[in-house]
Amino acid sequence: INPSTGVVTDEVNVGRTLFNSAWDPDNNVLVSMTYSNDDGKNYIEVVDPESGSILSSKVIASSDTYFSNIGGYDPETGCYITVTGNNDVVFYDISTGELKKSVKLDVPLTDLRFWRK
Repeated sequence: INPSTGVVTDEVNVGRTLFNSAWDPDNNVLVSMTYSNDDGKNYIEVVDPESGSILSSKVIASSDTYFSNIGGYDPETGCYITVTGNNDVVFYDISTGELKKSVKLDVPLTDLRFWRK
């Protein structure tokens, strides 16, 4: 999607619904969360945006619910970051799906932004 005009410039079918996707510009991939109706589990997936192929799919051990449209990828830590329905900010290692860190919030979060010095 062209950020200036909102016009879709290209699209690729990945064969599943991706939630809370985040762009990793360093590796030119999309990092996303998916839910499988087959096993009832959430996955962290890395997608090649040019081919639509899944490069990595790691199960998340937690069965938490997650807020829609609140997700991000931190290339410095290699973690996908999102917010649970219990207002916990959670950090999942994309190479393993392992929970690396969880921080309880006092108030609900509506967006994530990343700044580096």
